[in-house]
Amino acid sequence: MHNQSCGIEKHTTLQLLSYWDKIRDGRPAPSRMEIEPSKIYSILPETFILELKPDGTYAFRLAGTRLCQQFGQELRGRDFCQMWQGSDHRQIRQMLEDATRNGQATLVKFQGRSESNQSARFEMIILPLLHTEQNTTITRLLGSISVEQDQYWLGSCKLIQLELDCLEPIKIEHEWNDMNPQQGNKVSASGRHEIRYMDTERSSDGSRIVQINRQVFRVYDGGQMEKQ
Repeated sequence: MHNQSCGIEKHTTLQLLSYWDKIRDGRPAPSRMEIEPSKIYSILPETFILELKPDGTYAFRLAGTRLCQQFGQELRGRDFCQMWQGSDHRQIRQMLEDATRNGQATLVKFQGRSESNQSARFEMIILPLLHTEQNTTITRLLGSISVEQDQYWLGSCKLIQLELDCLEPIKIEHEWNDMNPQQGNKVSASGRHEIRYMDTERSSDGSRIVQINRQVFRVYDGGQMEKQ
């Protein structure tokens, strides 16, 4: 793993984290049945779901069209850990185990290398999902992958190697007093990033005001964000 600093930079990551935290509603994680694709339709091409199989592998259950295009292959059914080598493989495997055993959300930055040794840097987030409200085991993980800067060759060359740059657990902090949403709910990645819901009620167009660090955005259903 390279000594690269982690920090949330992509709107897809922020939108998915914001949506996950909202439906989590103070619990360790939301139920997989609570995920409504229509609520995040604008970022669906960059999202995926991993499933913990009985043999201990973490396979893509679903993968967005943009991800499959950028990776140059169909990802559904593929073992996620097998896309990594050496110490990176061990760290990614440990991250996924922390997510399914402890409900740990994680931010990841990595390099993807093509068959012709071209590279692109990506940002990924891994978020746990409870099996059901009654069965709180975690066997599925919601995530997104966004390229940090579009490359002309992505989609025409298969990515054959993934190299970990940084991996950072996301710290979930509660500021609710007796579950009172008036106090707000904060999510941070090791103190670098903070999401605070400023509205307790949605406006007539279904949007909410969100503060990300010191910037204020209006977030609409479907994930679209508009800077205020």
